[in-house]
Amino acid sequence: MSRGTILFLDDDRDLQKLVSVCLRGKGYEVEPALDVKQARTLLSGIRVHAAIVDGLLPGMTGTDFIQELRQQYPALPILFASAFWKDLESHEQLTRELKVSRVLHKPYAPQDLLDWVEQVLAVRPPPPEAPAQGTSADDDLDATFRALCARYRAGLGEKARALTAAMERARAGSAEALEDAYELAHKLAGTAGSYGFGAVSVAARTLEVELKRAWDGKAAADWKALEAAQHALVTETTHSSTRPLEP
Repeated sequence: MSRGTILFLDDDRDLQKLVSVCLRGKGYEVEPALDVKQARTLLSGIRVHAAIVDGLLPGMTGTDFIQELRQQYPALPILFASAFWKDLESHEQLTRELKVSRVLHKPYAPQDLLDWVEQVLAVRPPPPEAPAQGTSADDDLDATFRALCARYRAGLGEKARALTAAMERARAGSAEALEDAYELAHKLAGTAGSYGFGAVSVAARTLEVELKRAWDGKAAADWKALEAAQHALVTETTHSSTRPLEP
């Protein structure tokens, strides 16, 4: 028996994998959506008991989508996850006007998200467990989690190379490449920490901030600062790619 169905709206596939595994391992059904269009399609065909909404979505902000959700689902428990909600005014809009149950700052630990789901859906009993002999459901979940982290670590080098290539095209004058680099840094900053690579997340956030200044057009690109931030990120991804996972 399912403990509840969760809509998880986030355009980062790596984060979707991690969160889905954690929630499904605890008996919840997860309906992932990469954009608002997919989320609307899912909601038209199924009933969800809670929603997790990212703050920055393709073509729409998370707050705008929550406003849309509230028209049809006024009592639906919603978690808002973002790196940009820190000011008091936006936090109050989320919690008071949009009735968001909880706001999580990215990167977040999967356990923090699981704790929220457990709280808002506490009335639903856990399903009966039937683990294999000599193992437990928690052991199986831990093993799956570690495998995901190892796979994510193995891909860090490729993520750094893709970001470096976008940066090189941006410096050559490509506005599209500058946006690509910003989006890559944003995703890495928001997800690496959730997988346990905190130093990579911090370095990616520094680069993201520098890229956002250039992408917004409010100031000329400071390529000295951008290259320093990029170098720090490449160093951290290289280190994390070769460092053994903690037990």
